[in-house]
Amino acid sequence: FERVTITDVDGRASINDLRAAALKHMKVKGGAFIKVSKPSFARVAREIASVSLSSIERVARKFSSQQVVRCDDEEERTVLRLMRQIKLVVANVPGSSTARMTMRNETRALILTHGFPTFYVTINPADVYNPIVRMI
Repeated sequence: FERVTITDVDGRASINDLRAAALKHMKVKGGAFIKVSKPSFARVAREIASVSLSSIERVARKFSSQQVVRCDDEEERTVLRLMRQIKLVVANVPGSSTARMTMRNETRALILTHGFPTFYVTINPADVYNPIVRMI
């Protein structure tokens, strides 16, 4: 936990809150993957290897300060091209679209394996006066 940087938790938070935030950050960090179309995989891999970290940081700063980003050199244009071609897949991040899709797929698999869930209604004696229960 010592190597995880936590920026969204108050410094006066309890140790349990800090530990929970660290676990969440570690889960997010370990759950992100990139997705590239098969025909362009080799070219994208070469471009990722050729781009420097400083050019990525420059493009990120431009995005944070401007709405329209103008590239100064070829390496920054490569970064923008990579951003258009690479899809980020975050399967283990709670609330992400991929996590929701995974939960839906698990639910469908459970329904196919075990059938539709059966719901039972138990009427509490205090519910006798409820108008909805009177209709049943």
